[in-house]
Amino acid sequence: MWPPRSAGPRLSGPNPVDRSLLPDAPQPELDFYPPESTVAAARQTYFDRYGLGDGGYEANWVYIKLGSLPVVFPNTPARKRNVRAHDLHHLATGYNAVLSQGEIDVSAFELSCGGCRTFLFGWMVICGLFVLGLVVRPRPLFRAFMRGRGARNLFQTPVGSRYDAMTVAELRRFLGVRDSLRLAGGADVGMFAVWSAISILVTALSATAFTAPIALGVWWIAR
Repeated sequence: MWPPRSAGPRLSGPNPVDRSLLPDAPQPELDFYPPESTVAAARQTYFDRYGLGDGGYEANWVYIKLGSLPVVFPNTPARKRNVRAHDLHHLATGYNAVLSQGEIDVSAFELSCGGCRTFLFGWMVICGLFVLGLVVRPRPLFRAFMRGRGARNLFQTPVGSRYDAMTVAELRRFLGVRDSLRLAGGADVGMFAVWSAISILVTALSATAFTAPIALGVWWIAR
């Protein structure tokens, strides 16, 4: 359970914008990991909380459910490397692993602080979730994006067990994750708009790449 909180984040800094653009207070669905807990212990709590077993890092296939639809895809070497980083982002930010909540927010954080580098499939995923967030939770999405401004992520970093002995507090400091936010400036809003446009484009191209062969096959059979 999240400890007692104030009514909202402390907001300070230059270049304020219209308050309608300011992020919401921290969401109640945020997970809490004790700052003094080691990363290894917090990650196991995360696995247990969401029924992830050992994380499936070395599995050959990934099994997920989108609503009631089961989805299976290969667990490529690139995904094996980057999903470890993604899980540490969950621990550092506190965003849960619910698709319609924390997965959207952590994707905005990841996009804001550098994205997936050369991991193409990762770009498709976080851009798709960012677009979903624009529709279903734009204000929390913006707050998550702001938390990533000035932070760093671990994508394309050989994570392994190198961070396991760190505490959660040390991991947060290392990544530059903050709870209190400065007021959003024009540059922040501008970058949010740019990444929104990029995410929409990437998602549209990804959807076309997946559906075009299916449509072509249906046309070939039906002609």
